[in-house]
Amino acid sequence: MNRYTGSNFRIKKIREYFFYDSKRKNLDFAEKMGENANTVSNWINNEEGVGATVISKILNKFPSISREWLEHGIEPMLITNYDENKLKINESKENNNEFTAEKILKQLSDSFENISIAQRQLTDSHCKIADSNITIARLLEKEKQEKEATYIAFKEVQDRNKLFLKDNQTLIEKSNRLSELLEKEKKGNEILWNTLTEEQQFRISHINDIKTNITYIVPLLKKYFDVKDYNIDT
Repeated sequence: MNRYTGSNFRIKKIREYFFYDSKRKNLDFAEKMGENANTVSNWINNEEGVGATVISKILNKFPSISREWLEHGIEPMLITNYDENKLKINESKENNNEFTAEKILKQLSDSFENISIAQRQLTDSHCKIADSNITIARLLEKEKQEKEATYIAFKEVQDRNKLFLKDNQTLIEKSNRLSELLEKEKKGNEILWNTLTEEQQFRISHINDIKTNITYIVPLLKKYFDVKDYNIDT
């Protein structure tokens, strides 16, 4: 098969026709076909031609190309009654699809970024909440310690009051016992006094009067007669 009449030559012609003003014809053609540049080069350099699958793929991407021309070289290359508007619409759909895909990717990227920002904000909020919880815990612990200190002080005061009341009770009991003893002694003295005869009561009264007079006279004796010691009871 002549390399200038086979399907490989016609594929090259398609590339030159649609990408004549491009400096990277092969790459642009490959991108249009959705293939890598080496695959497209193999199509063009294969003198045996390409298979039906490649033919159908090229016709799908370039619907204005005549199938008879691409397969068998029957002119014309382009379909004469092909609707150019239809081609533009198809290309527009492809562009729109590409735009839509880019838009979706952009939206997804923005969504991920927003999610990342929200996660950071949530993390910051959690950190602030954790700090607040720590502060509250410290305040509660401080309040607990103050309450415990207050309770201990109150307990000490209460214990001292109980001890004071106990001491007072003991003092009252002692005072009551002393009063009872004095009362008993008074009654005993009254009973003893009543048992004495009138003469004995007179003598005791007389002795008490003498003691009173001596108590008055002794300081005078010490002052004027140098009396050093004198016992009244003697």
